[in-house]
Amino acid sequence: MRKIICNIEEGLKAVGFEGLREYLSQKSDYLWERNYPIAVLHRKERIKEGAIAALLEEKGILDDTGLLTQEQLDFVALNSPFYLQQATMVCLKSPTTYPRYFASKFPKDYWKKMQDISAVKSVIEWESFDASADKCSVEFALREVMRKRKEVNVLKKVGYIWIAAVPKGIMIDAVMTHYFGENVTRVERADRVYHIGWNDTLKDINMRYFVCPPS
Repeated sequence: MRKIICNIEEGLKAVGFEGLREYLSQKSDYLWERNYPIAVLHRKERIKEGAIAALLEEKGILDDTGLLTQEQLDFVALNSPFYLQQATMVCLKSPTTYPRYFASKFPKDYWKKMQDISAVKSVIEWESFDASADKCSVEFALREVMRKRKEVNVLKKVGYIWIAAVPKGIMIDAVMTHYFGENVTRVERADRVYHIGWNDTLKDINMRYFVCPPS
């Protein structure tokens, strides 16, 4: 994991957020994909828009077999993104193979979720905050995305990296060390600070306690 973190640090120093995937793809031994599908709508009756339901059904996306091609997943992302969950970026040991298998735990589940993590080394999420942010709003954002990722059971078994970009002067060290312990670092660039936290597996990040307990 440390090698991945070093790659990310170098990329953030060189290009910041926007060009990070392209930089990593050129400079790293791993493969990197943005907007990686991790869950897709399972049931037709969950769709409010009749036209969207008809489109997805016509494309075979609501098929209970759960095998989806890249073309099908791209179609959902373009035409009905609310019915697709995507990780911001993933670090891969080998290329993604298609079709990919998505399955639900129960027949009436809202989502069918990815099942194969053989190629996935780590999930990377990031969020950018403005001057109104504080440690409590940053913690809320972090907990929300970790909770959603833990709902995709297989992702709990792979590495997890979170990057928070905050204006200089906003202190969020308490949040980063609370959830990631000593696995934290930072990159300063222009007027922003990129805080990076990671763990070898998502499942081992303890969410039982808060820095800012809910009122």
